[in-house]
Amino acid sequence: MPEVRDSSIFDELETRFYSLKDFIQEFILNVLAWMGFAFRAKPDPSVRLDGQTVIVTGGNKGIGREVSTDMARRGARVIIACRDVKEAEKVAQEIKDKNSNSVVKVKSLDLSSIDSVKKFSEEVIREESRIDVLVNNAGLMIHDKRRNEKGWEMMFAINYLGHVYLTMALRNKMKQSSPDPRVIFVSSMAHAMVFNIDWNDLHWERKRWWWNEAYGASKYAEILFARELAQRDRGLRVYSVDPGTSQTNLFDGMHPFVRMITTNKLVSPFFRTVQSAANNVIHTVIYPRDKYNPSNNFHQDGKEKTPSPCALNQREQRLLWTMTREILGMKVPEDGIMVPA
Repeated sequence: MPEVRDSSIFDELETRFYSLKDFIQEFILNVLAWMGFAFRAKPDPSVRLDGQTVIVTGGNKGIGREVSTDMARRGARVIIACRDVKEAEKVAQEIKDKNSNSVVKVKSLDLSSIDSVKKFSEEVIREESRIDVLVNNAGLMIHDKRRNEKGWEMMFAINYLGHVYLTMALRNKMKQSSPDPRVIFVSSMAHAMVFNIDWNDLHWERKRWWWNEAYGASKYAEILFARELAQRDRGLRVYSVDPGTSQTNLFDGMHPFVRMITTNKLVSPFFRTVQSAANNVIHTVIYPRDKYNPSNNFHQDGKEKTPSPCALNQREQRLLWTMTREILGMKVPEDGIMVPA
């Protein structure tokens, strides 16, 4: 394991600067791209995934839909996992119509419910001969405080806890069935909006609710978990990726005024296209195995990107690991890596 690093007041100050710099840089580059400057490399179209099985959570909309389409184009067997099965079936058919001989399945998955995640995992393990890639893409961003059936804050439950349970439930199957298993957590630049997770008030029962901090905490947790899992399990390639800012359905849960601004055509130049955001994920899926660096597995635009200084806090990583295991009621087998009880 790397040398332990703790956050300091200087890391918090640097993280504030990191967040501001990242935000400004992303918007400037998006405007330049809108003006026609092609400085972002597209994923290599020649890389094939024939015979591989790829699961994409939230693969029926936005970034997930583009990723699912690309995976099918590369010859992969695609499983779209989402709540709206009826809509996803239409998307799956459209993908198959565009890619002859492609195999695209749809399965029900509600990440806010651990029972649903467990059922999905058991079905996939039973029905699929192999699982090569898990793209933890589905996400929720809402302006009002909500809780799931267990009382967990909803964004943390869906964006983080549900995906962690899914990952750990499928991990052994992936390692046993694939020569190169990969897990990708779709995070966000919003991870730099927080400095740590308040484990004493995880569900915002005492402190004042701020949607941006709650959302940022879920994305911060994804990066910390991906870093910790990458260190603990060297037989699994684990990544987190910043897709950049794009006008996707992620804003559907926001206040009408915010939706009006973020979906307005006048602000489009400041956002990536959905395809550009999806390319970040696709780059990571097909990233060369020999270039994988478990010590820095955060990516953007097809290359490594250093997360915020506070996201490099290894003590926070380990605390997150322990607390996550306890919250999800995981057990610890001989290899020391949590699995569903």
